Amino acid sequence: MLKREYHKKIKRLPIGEIPKTRRPLMSLSEMNELLTGDIIIEEKLDGTLGSLEQGKLHLFCEDLQIRHTVFYDRLPSFNILLDVAEGRIILPPEERLKFIRFGSGLTIHLEIPPVIDRRVNMTPTLFRANLFSYLNRVSAFASQSQIEGIVVKNYQKQLFGKVVNIEFYRGIEADVSYLKRRIPETNRLLR
Repeated sequence: MLKREYHKKIKRLPIGEIPKTRRPLMSLSEMNELLTGDIIIEEKLDGTLGSLEQGKLHLFCEDLQIRHTVFYDRLPSFNILLDVAEGRIILPPEERLKFIRFGSGLTIHLEIPPVIDRRVNMTPTLFRANLFSYLNRVSAFASQSQIEGIVVKNYQKQLFGKVVNIEFYRGIEADVSYLKRRIPETNRLLR
């Protein structure tokens, strides 16, 4: 599985203020299907997607060493393990636990994203009612920066969606964006 394929699996949810980007937008019926069953809501992280191979498994990680828009100053590691896949199937989240903290012969320290909520059969109405509280929080890995957004994962149905704070998109367009910085700024590890 290529990095690009993993990224394409995570579609934007059709709620909130949606910027004009080329990212795929989930249909309302897909969103209803995503929210039916066991779901996990994780903090969406602001880094660079990468992958590692461990035999037949692909480990999808977010590299948070260089600051993009969110400034992380409480990182347990620069490498966060988002998901583990076998072929085109994203494995249940428990599979990640085998690889964190130098697991399975890895030479880098991996952690997992912060879980914001776990639910069974969340309706779109309930999701919308909770959306402000999900998005209006400081990152678990920062002392002051608001989270980039959330990722909603339904592993049983292999459906994945995201909602990104509109401020994040505005930050990318601003003059202080990491894309326009001449000298990269480094996030900080928790000491």
